[in-house]
Amino acid sequence: MDVVDKLPETLPDWIVKDYGLPSYAQAIQGIHFPNSQDELEAARRRLGFDELFIVMMAVQLIKDQTTTAKALAVPFKQSLAVDFVAHLPFKLTDAQRKLSGKYIRI
Repeated sequence: MDVVDKLPETLPDWIVKDYGLPSYAQAIQGIHFPNSQDELEAARRRLGFDELFIVMMAVQLIKDQTTTAKALAVPFKQSLAVDFVAHLPFKLTDAQRKLSGKYIRI
């Protein structure tokens, strides 16, 4: 278990302090060799916090990337859409005609 003491902290110190969490090394020690039920629960809380924190950071990163990404413009060829609809082996429903009418004249 000497290796456990050398594990680096994965969260900023202020988060560990503000949330009253044990250090990462203490959590690993406590999850595997708890001295009490309280120590086990603290370790579970810390490791669960880490997991949720990582997921939240990943979601935020994805959100930041998608809100700044620019989509490629796709040219709309109305004549192609009209021809496509005209050659369908069925008639569009009223709702489909209403929606498609916003984009193509059928």
